[in-house]
Amino acid sequence: MRLKPLESTHIYIKEYDKRGGPGANFIVKWQAERKINQPIIEGVMLDARQGISFICTGQIITEHSE
Repeated sequence: MRLKPLESTHIYIKEYDKRGGPGANFIVKWQAERKINQPIIEGVMLDARQGISFICTGQIITEHSE
C-alpha cells in the first residue's frame, strides 16, 4: 500500500477473527524513497457491547544481526 504525504489508512479486523491469536499484535514494515519522518502507527480497540476501548501507540522494533 502506498500513502501520500499526510495521508492515512485503517485496517479493520473483526473481533471473532482468531488467526493472529488472542492479542492485537501487528508488525508494520515501511520504507520510503528518501529520508522522511517515521510514520505514526496506532491501534484502536473498541467493544461497544461492554463499553471498553483503548488505544496503543506503536513501538519501534529494530532488527539486530548477530
